[in-house]
Amino acid sequence: MSGTVDRYFILPRKDIALFQFILEGYEGLATVTTLDPQGATVKVSAMADFSDEVEAIIAAVQKEFFPMGLPARESNFFRSGRHDEE
Repeated sequence: MSGTVDRYFILPRKDIALFQFILEGYEGLATVTTLDPQGATVKVSAMADFSDEVEAIIAAVQKEFFPMGLPARESNFFRSGRHDEE
């Protein structure tokens, strides 16, 4: 598998730095970009080869820090997109 996988999350604004710190602590596995600081929308980008690992880390972070789930915007707490490169 090649390319990148992007996931978009809406977080509580106060938790953006924590979310970024945890995910980027796994050196080279994923990057977190704040797309909208006011709306607290972040993008998590990972190489497709590591998408399973990143999904597992995100699930653990959600369980530990967001046990009630992440806040909804337009009834979706996250949207995803895949960008494959040949």
